[in-house]
Amino acid sequence: MRNLRIAMILYGAIQISEGFLMWLVPNNIPSYIGFDEPFLSADASSIIYYILAIAGAAFITGGCLFIMGSFNNPWRNPTPVRLAVLWSALMLFGQIYAVTRGYVGFGHVWFNVIITIIFLIAFLVFYPWPFNRKSL
Repeated sequence: MRNLRIAMILYGAIQISEGFLMWLVPNNIPSYIGFDEPFLSADASSIIYYILAIAGAAFITGGCLFIMGSFNNPWRNPTPVRLAVLWSALMLFGQIYAVTRGYVGFGHVWFNVIITIIFLIAFLVFYPWPFNRKSL
């Protein structure tokens, strides 16, 4: 249970940090991902910054839920853990999809992909599955 709580808190803090970056410095996100030169026109960048603001709000909300959920008994209130599993699985799917479609190169996002895989595995391993109920 302790390992799950630590993973939830760390993942929540990462999500909150990324959300605030999307809000506060959206123009730095391309360089954060690894793009050196501007790749959007001024008109296109405005809509991208809007989308980043919306995504930032979702990241902050998810991160807060993960942290708050880490203080509950996951057997009695499994929703935050289930959301963390779903969130990280869909995040990984989105990252792989973006790489396979050629939107970004794996060299640009490898660190984020590895972090997502690590936390997804941690949530699945530490989740209190029904056969592991005695450990709670």
